[in-house]
Amino acid sequence: MPIGDALAALLTEHTRKHPPVEVTLPWMAKDGEPVTVRLVFTTREHKPLNKNYFNYLWKGGLEAIGAIKVLNDKPVGKGRKWGECRDKMMHALRHLFASEAINEGRGRLHPGRPPRSRGPCIYSPPVRPPRNGSG
Repeated sequence: MPIGDALAALLTEHTRKHPPVEVTLPWMAKDGEPVTVRLVFTTREHKPLNKNYFNYLWKGGLEAIGAIKVLNDKPVGKGRKWGECRDKMMHALRHLFASEAINEGRGRLHPGRPPRSRGPCIYSPPVRPPRNGSG
């Protein structure tokens, strides 16, 4: 996925300060073949981010740029509440990525709708790690 020079510079600086962390996990299923990859973004414990932790961190950023409203004065991690923002969270970002992948010729529009879907769905094929194990 192409990125602009400004974002590339920020990512380069981030990886200088916080080198990628090697993590070995099963691929595509809990009992899948173990694959080692290098993660650029991790938790404080150097573990993979999951959607809940990502959303927790993401809300602070959305608040900082005025994209969502805070509903109380409690600190983040101590009961802070935000206004409705489901359309700006991880699930929405996955769909944005899939749309961009399709625009770049790297994804596909699924003709059907998966269970519990509320509208047309766009899918991108899973990103496979390199065969040599380097991330």
